[in-house]
Amino acid sequence: MELTHLKTFVAVAEAGSLTQAGEAVHLSQPAVSAHIKALETQLGVRLFRRASRGMELTHEGGQLLHEAREVIRRADRLERAAQRLRGDVAGRLRVGIVDTGFDMRLGVVASAVGRGFPELKIDLVSSVSGVNTKGVLDQKLDAAIVEGEVQDDRLMVQALGHSRVGVIVPAGLADEVNHTGWARLSEFPWVFQSKHCSYCRLLEAVGEQHHVTFQPQFRAEAVGAVRDLVASGVGISVSDLDAAQPLVDAGLVLVWPHFEYNMPVSLVTHRDRADEPMVRVFAEQMQQAHRRPEPRRRAKPVTRGR
Repeated sequence: MELTHLKTFVAVAEAGSLTQAGEAVHLSQPAVSAHIKALETQLGVRLFRRASRGMELTHEGGQLLHEAREVIRRADRLERAAQRLRGDVAGRLRVGIVDTGFDMRLGVVASAVGRGFPELKIDLVSSVSGVNTKGVLDQKLDAAIVEGEVQDDRLMVQALGHSRVGVIVPAGLADEVNHTGWARLSEFPWVFQSKHCSYCRLLEAVGEQHHVTFQPQFRAEAVGAVRDLVASGVGISVSDLDAAQPLVDAGLVLVWPHFEYNMPVSLVTHRDRADEPMVRVFAEQMQQAHRRPEPRRRAKPVTRGR
């Protein structure tokens, strides 16, 4: 039984599509189909059925999916253990990142890795902080950059800096919101990203502090789309202020003047994998990159929420 066939099986089960699974495991659709057919022949059971929404697991496939994942996890642990013994800094590292105005220094890190460790390849996967954190815990990601407080004993947390976060409002609402507080602000339509994003968690904490609830009228997966919706006038949101600055300069949005928060930005890795050469080297390079002085930013005083 080939490990690549099991990985393809899991990829198809998670994606529900041969094409998307192929993209995940870097195979063509015919190759994905061939892997599934070979595995079904070897196991003697049908794993998938075609449905209107794509590929669905059969009952037998669902029963075997957990076992396949466990075999892959065990094989990965075996490979990493051997890598630790050899001290090799080689392979492919999956790193979760977030869409933020904070300078993650990824270019600096990539250049340093390319020069010093040419056999180390890095895949950058963009998502929200909550999904990135879960990816590291589930060991689907080797490391991740996240925003917000991280409190989990299973994780190593390396502080990188802070991003400036505030409330952005359509320019047309300037007269209505500039002199109001959280209670009035909560009555306007809000634009949220994912419930797993750090900004949503921040709003929940603010709501508890001020005894208000923020109800999303619109949701957008991409944080850029969230800012565009605010600029179009449909609602209010929380945003990285440096990322929102072009919209402020264009006169499309304004920053609510009564709240600004320094959001922690960190690199997280799984504590059980801290001594793996690839993970250790990446964490060291990130640490060195962020020791250098940050570029000067537009100064703005931090204010208290009302």
